Amino acid sequence: MSRWFNWFLAFISAVASVFGIGQFFGVDWKWLREQVTAHYIFAVVSVVSLAIFAWSVHALWKRSRITPDNVQARIRGWLDAFNYTHRVISWHAWHFGFEVTIPRGPLLLIARPIERADSLVLIGKITAVSPRQRVAFDALSESERQEFYGQMRLETARAKILFYTDASLDQVSIEKWIPITSKLTASSFVEAINEMYFSANIIWATIALRFGERPQLTQPSSTPDTEASPPLPT
Repeated sequence: MSRWFNWFLAFISAVASVFGIGQFFGVDWKWLREQVTAHYIFAVVSVVSLAIFAWSVHALWKRSRITPDNVQARIRGWLDAFNYTHRVISWHAWHFGFEVTIPRGPLLLIARPIERADSLVLIGKITAVSPRQRVAFDALSESERQEFYGQMRLETARAKILFYTDASLDQVSIEKWIPITSKLTASSFVEAINEMYFSANIIWATIALRFGERPQLTQPSSTPDTEASPPLPT
């Protein structure tokens, strides 16, 4: 249904409601009509005032809701409120994007993709292995690598982590999608950021259990040029 049809239904419902309430309380409609006719200026002012009041309430209600149109400003406000270091980044596949620094956590990108404009995507980028672990990883046979990848998939599936990596395990990407609905609040947004932090630590811990030595956090210099995430700006 169109927006105008919805407004028409709302108007008809309002008129019917006023008439029904008036009948319930025994309103003398003939007397009311005579008063409106005699004092039509006051009647016009009252109707206009009521319309302005209804429009104001609707505008305030709309501003209080999270929508794709205002979600960028809300995210910026939440990042500022919780003291996350961030900057704006641009990419052709996004409506907007932020790069967020999480202390001792993944490099985090928060964006609203054009193809899924009703959702936010959080993308965490981590350097998965240290130089010492790289030596141990490169020494694995093909069957040992497959076993290791299976272990990684098992642990991340248990934690409900969506992650991507290449065969060399050079860079690991973690993703989380959030629908833009009324359920998106400051607390749920911060909780999603915390989940990205915990997801990165699960991956680091899984690698450390196999190869030893938790890697020191180093921010990657670039990210894979995929449809989900752009090359990081320099």
